[in-house]
Amino acid sequence: MATAKPIESKADFEAAIAEPAKFVVIYVYEEHVPEGMRERFQAQAPAFADKVEHYKLDIAQDPAKAKEKMNLEKIPALLVYKGGEEVERVYDLGEESLKALAGKLLG
Repeated sequence: MATAKPIESKADFEAAIAEPAKFVVIYVYEEHVPEGMRERFQAQAPAFADKVEHYKLDIAQDPAKAKEKMNLEKIPALLVYKGGEEVERVYDLGEESLKALAGKLLG
């Protein structure tokens, strides 16, 4: 299982969300990714590798500015894009919410 690719600049973010063929899931967090977070999400759907690209974005350097620019209600969050457009935003990262999101992404 590949690890989520880090987003380290605005250019990285724009390139990531521009993916035309797959969903792009960006895990937005401050300072650390809780152990197993991505694995729990992927465990809901074995076919994710062909349909979803995973990224992580650490906003610890300037969380207030990032929250404002991205219109984030809270951290952590999952932002889902397809073809440059945001299609889903998830703040509740519990097992049931992740399972529901997996169902939406995989149709």
